[in-house]
Amino acid sequence: MKMSLVIIFVGLIEVGNSYQRLIYHYLYKNDKYTYQNGPTAHQYSGNFLIPFTQTTANFITCTTPSTSYITVNSVFPSAQGNDTLLLSKICFVSVDLYFQGTWTSETVTISFDSFSYSYNYISPPNYQISTGFCDNIAFDIRTLNFTFQIPFLAYGNLKFTSSNLNDGQVSIRNIYISDPFGCYYLCKSCLGDNYSQCRICYYGEPTNYICPPCPSNQYFEKKYGCRNICDIYQPLYQKGFCNNYPVYKFSEDLVSTIQNQWFIIYDPEHLDISPTILDSGIYGVFMFNFGIYKYYYSNFYATYLIGLKISIVTYNDIPINCGLSIMINDYYVGSIYRDESGIQTHNLIIYSTSSIPPSLTYTSIQQLSLITYIDIPNFPFLFSVKGNYTDETAGWGLQYVYVTSGYCPQYCQLCEVSFKCKICQSGYFKYKDNTCISKCDQPYQKLNGSYCQDFDDETPYSDYLTYDFLNNTIDPYYYGSYTLIYQNGTNFIKGSDIYYSYFNNLRIFGGPYIWAQAKFQRIHDIIDPHHSITIAFYILYGPAFPSDGLFIYTIENNPPISKSSNSFQGSNNLGGKYDKVYERINHDSNTLTISWECFGPNNEPIKAYCGFYNYYIAIHKCQPYCLQCSDQSTCTLWNSDYDANVNKFSQEECLSNQYYDKDSVRCLDCPISCLTCTSKIDCQTCQSTFIQTKLGCICKFNQFEDSNQCYDCPIECNQCLSLSNCLNCLITNNRYLKNHQCICIDGYYPILQNPKCEKCHYFCSTCTGPTFNDCLTCNNIVNIENVGSTCRCQIGFYYQEFSKSCSQCHQSCQTCYKATIDGCLSCDINLNRILKGVKCECKPGYYELDDVCTNCPITEDVLLSACYLLCINNQQLWHTNTCISCDSGFDLIFGKCEPICGDLQIIGYEQCEDNNNIMDDLCYNCQFQCPAHCITCNESTTLPCPDICGDGMVTGIEECEDGNNIKYDGCFDCKYQCQPQCTKCIKGECFECLTSGWQIDLTVQPWQYKEKCGDLQIVGQEQCDDGNQDDKDGCQNCKYFCRIGCSSCNYDTNTCLNCELPGFVPEKYYCKNICGDMLVVTDPYGFYSEECDDGNKINYDGCSKDCKFQCQISTICISCINNRCQICATGYYLSNQSICIPICGDLLVVVGEQCEDSLTLPYKGCQNCQAKCQTSCTTCDNFGLGCKVCKQGYNLIDGQCYSKCGDKIITQDEECDDGNLIFGDGCHQCSFTCPIQCSNCLRGVCYDCYEGYEYVKYSCIKIFNDYHDPRCDQSCLICSIQGYGCQVCQSGFQNIDGKCQPICGDKLVLVNEECDDGNLIFEDGCHQCSFSCPISCINCYLGICLNCATQHFYYQHQCYQLFDNIYLKEDTNLEFLDIVITQTFIENPNQTSRIQMKIFEFYQQNYNQIGQYIEIMNSGFPYINIEIDFTCQQNKKLESQFFKSNYQKGVYDKNIILSYDCHNFVNHIIKFSFKLQKIILKDELLIINISEEEFKLSTLFTSFKQRLLQIALVDV
Repeated sequence: MKMSLVIIFVGLIEVGNSYQRLIYHYLYKNDKYTYQNGPTAHQYSGNFLIPFTQTTANFITCTTPSTSYITVNSVFPSAQGNDTLLLSKICFVSVDLYFQGTWTSETVTISFDSFSYSYNYISPPNYQISTGFCDNIAFDIRTLNFTFQIPFLAYGNLKFTSSNLNDGQVSIRNIYISDPFGCYYLCKSCLGDNYSQCRICYYGEPTNYICPPCPSNQYFEKKYGCRNICDIYQPLYQKGFCNNYPVYKFSEDLVSTIQNQWFIIYDPEHLDISPTILDSGIYGVFMFNFGIYKYYYSNFYATYLIGLKISIVTYNDIPINCGLSIMINDYYVGSIYRDESGIQTHNLIIYSTSSIPPSLTYTSIQQLSLITYIDIPNFPFLFSVKGNYTDETAGWGLQYVYVTSGYCPQYCQLCEVSFKCKICQSGYFKYKDNTCISKCDQPYQKLNGSYCQDFDDETPYSDYLTYDFLNNTIDPYYYGSYTLIYQNGTNFIKGSDIYYSYFNNLRIFGGPYIWAQAKFQRIHDIIDPHHSITIAFYILYGPAFPSDGLFIYTIENNPPISKSSNSFQGSNNLGGKYDKVYERINHDSNTLTISWECFGPNNEPIKAYCGFYNYYIAIHKCQPYCLQCSDQSTCTLWNSDYDANVNKFSQEECLSNQYYDKDSVRCLDCPISCLTCTSKIDCQTCQSTFIQTKLGCICKFNQFEDSNQCYDCPIECNQCLSLSNCLNCLITNNRYLKNHQCICIDGYYPILQNPKCEKCHYFCSTCTGPTFNDCLTCNNIVNIENVGSTCRCQIGFYYQEFSKSCSQCHQSCQTCYKATIDGCLSCDINLNRILKGVKCECKPGYYELDDVCTNCPITEDVLLSACYLLCINNQQLWHTNTCISCDSGFDLIFGKCEPICGDLQIIGYEQCEDNNNIMDDLCYNCQFQCPAHCITCNESTTLPCPDICGDGMVTGIEECEDGNNIKYDGCFDCKYQCQPQCTKCIKGECFECLTSGWQIDLTVQPWQYKEKCGDLQIVGQEQCDDGNQDDKDGCQNCKYFCRIGCSSCNYDTNTCLNCELPGFVPEKYYCKNICGDMLVVTDPYGFYSEECDDGNKINYDGCSKDCKFQCQISTICISCINNRCQICATGYYLSNQSICIPICGDLLVVVGEQCEDSLTLPYKGCQNCQAKCQTSCTTCDNFGLGCKVCKQGYNLIDGQCYSKCGDKIITQDEECDDGNLIFGDGCHQCSFTCPIQCSNCLRGVCYDCYEGYEYVKYSCIKIFNDYHDPRCDQSCLICSIQGYGCQVCQSGFQNIDGKCQPICGDKLVLVNEECDDGNLIFEDGCHQCSFSCPISCINCYLGICLNCATQHFYYQHQCYQLFDNIYLKEDTNLEFLDIVITQTFIENPNQTSRIQMKIFEFYQQNYNQIGQYIEIMNSGFPYINIEIDFTCQQNKKLESQFFKSNYQKGVYDKNIILSYDCHNFVNHIIKFSFKLQKIILKDELLIINISEEEFKLSTLFTSFKQRLLQIALVDV
């Protein structure tokens, strides 16, 4: 069935461009090029160079459009691409050539390696086109289509060469190179039209040039062949293929690129620190029980499983019955292993295998890619691989682990079944194959509610018949499908057989230079039965498409449909318009005919053209096996192969234990573990004993499956495959995995029906039970011995808890339980000792002498109590006597009565009686005996004695004793304890730590875990972790670290406090340059390197806001290379820093200047070409015209602010202001003053007076006898006491009739004077000590003229008369130099006026209109160059007079008078050229008068204008 479906699929599509792919394209964008040399020159010229150089290829640059064209001509005959291309097969090339100039059968050759193509061109007498290419250049255009037949792989450069040796040149555009995309997916090698005949298959052999599908248990991967499983990036299996599916890629990193995030699981029995990243990028080699793990973090979560692709590398064969287990969160999920049959997997599928060349000491190296899917609802998760190798000659490594969102598409919020998003994330639309997309704006899409529908998704059985003109790919075999029906006017300028063009990097049918008035037709063949079709395309109208122009299309025999540019959906950036066409029509025939016509008498191919693109046809087919239908669900004629009992078309037609499979068009049985399902992995309900998950119906994690039933694992197994094959054990049960069994760890023994192993006796290293008689092996204890299954201390030794060793008993004891004399358990009879309680005492007849049992003497000695025997009735007999019987409770032993221990009577030397022989139960051998940790042991002692943690003895419920209270050193609070990060703690020793951010520390015994610096996780004592060893990013060795250059740093907050070098400021953990401080600095690391610093943060002023070189705008810098200006525009000069600086004083206001009058004094409104005003100005004119508004207390005069003295407002220019002009009242003329009689004056206040004056309230009063003459005021120094008035006046005053009056003309402004300029000149601003202005001034303020009367010119507070006065002579300050007079004869002069004048220093200012001009030749111009053109008339003559008068230089009316007769038949031009130079450098005012036949040049004085030059046409 698969084969027939594949055949149908292959036969359906005639998709445009389906067999061609674009491999290279050049010169398709509007870019402007610049000429460069060097290794990067190609980047500035569209990737083309002059052959065999590092120089940009020749090009022309246009304004309209704004672009450049690579161009070859007689000077630059070749241009070669910089890229080395790789071509093979049959490569199709398309290129546009723009021909200019004269071509007389010369050629353009396009070559690659040894292959070439030449085109011969002859230019027309006159080119017919001059628009659309480059400005108004006349041209002709051709599109070349040709193929390079390349039977083998070839490397080379694309080269264009012109043979034109004249003025002809050709510009190159739109280079596109494509090659056959290849065979159909199943086919490895093919031939025939459209490469449809398969010769070699990826799988199997072809039949009738058709390849077979894969076996039923395998999946076909396109362009590869059959695999055991689809790739995790192509998990959707449809139509016989693994298909790309938009899953989210959580991780795609190679292990070698993120080594710091991977951690090793060490095998303590085979310690090896050699695993590392090998040259091949593999992390290995791991052996024995080594493993590796990593934590995966993400803000996303898999809504339906996660996909894992794991690359394992095996070094030599996996040992038999050994392998690798894949763990997630320390739970087994799958394995790969080897048994007698070979490599096997469980819950993993081998996606691919490959061999790697032998290396190291390994002869066979295999790479295996494994795939599995896991139900993990949330991140993060722990991934680990663990080995259980037994052969030291073999090992393994890890190359990568890729993680995806499994069977749930990207951007999906909820998946309830595989490959079907139920709810997309906000802002996304549902899409075909139940995926999610962010936009629904493609040409083949339309929005249907919240569902984005493609044309081939409109029915369940829709497919594309064709799609064409979607991009810039060319298919030469497909080109002939369009038939030209007729044409009118001009079409196909690029070539008679060229029907397409490129528009905005898109290949379109028709378009510019192609289609103006013509009709095309295409006939499609349709094989599959269908009921309707969808047709869609975009119409393109040229920017000048006329209103009476039409685009007409006809589908089959339906009425033609006309479109015009009057109705359109949008416009493009080139001025054109576009419209969209969508048609869905009923159709069931096996052909489809469509025609398109560009119609209109005013259409033309340059600007008024037609085109179409984004051309789609979708066929809406009948159901499979249906030969005729009315819609997708109603079949009217079935194929003979159709079987209604087998073939189904929906889930509703299936049984409850079946699911519908669209590819096979039938219902398939659910997996055995499922009761109901919707696919082979989506179970809805499960059989009994199974549980439902996203992986289907499976057993619980602690169960295994056998014969379609789930069974519990053995009690000791956490996970298993069978009763005899455990997969995972719990360390908390004191078990580990070995040979597929969960066995007790050393020091523990199993208990039936109890998963937890119990601890062995402390003498046993391994055991079968709890006592020292159940040992299999003994612990490594000094002086211990192993006898059978018993481990015990040697004779004469006992186990000391504190030292954990067998220590020697007291010398009196043969065996003991402690070292003291009262710790004996047995005695050596050969030493004449017997056990009494827990002591070895001398037997009867012996006494203790120097720790030796010595024979008692024969003679009785009352001092030797040990030589007496206890006998009946408590008698004491000397040892030589014989005791025959004892009292009740005593036994006769060695002739002496000893208490019977065990008779429950406490008599004699007995301390207790418990009728047993058990140690450490308070009473042993009728003596008090307790565990070693008991502090007291007597009748009041209650057992068990409390455990004393820290006493060095392991007692009671204690597991360990290390004598300290230190956490995480293996034992804490007398319990085994590892670090919290440890995940495998055995008797206080950590063997595994699968905790994020931590790694094992092999240098410490027992092993401990420490932070892993560099894994991007901040844990423990780490302050930071950036995953690198860079000491410049604020984190080094996982501690905060300030960069070099920071002189002081707060390492708690990672903050730089101060910087070492000037020009830097602390920022975060480093020092950053201060851009804008005028200091060009570079930090020690080069992070913040300044190229310039102009004191501001303005872009495009030559130095950017980031202090990097930057070109100014093109109107300032007209040529810039590497961000450094080379040529400046007019009005600028190029500085040493390659920056264009405005030329101040050239009377041309440019960017960077606010004004232009060359003033150097401040506050005149413009200084250094920048607007500048006084601080007393509140509003300053931005164009250098001075102040517009002054502060209060100031007068605005000619753009400047003058303080108003006398308005009682004290300004910053005044010391005081009392509103009067009284001298000596403390303030005079707005300055502090005191009377002249005051000897101590401070800020206008008198504090003492000269002799002869009395100080009264800050005043000085003349001391008179009795009389005060009223004529004596403050201006009087000595007053007559006889009544004669003032005798002596102050300086500046004169005595008139006894009264002091101010002297006018002494330049002192005193009482009643407005001013005093020391002269009597009228109109100089001050006359007779009063303000005055010239008569011609009509607005005078404080002697300053602000405006002049008519016929006067106002300049710098002066009024200049505009009247001629040739009789009054004054010195002129100007002289003529280098006078040159030339004549030019011309029949038709093109001058717009008879008289034209140019002053070159004034930016070639032209004066050619009748009228009067006044120019200011300020101090910035020591001279000017003048040129005057006079157009001479017939019957006229030209008279000129240059006036020279400067009496100071001895020049008296030396005028130059010249006369020229005009030609009587031909008009001609007489040109006067000269330099007008100042004698003294000062401002001069020039007045220019131009009339119909006369020119006058004069200089202005205040009283009149002085003539300098006069030229006039007079009659002959």
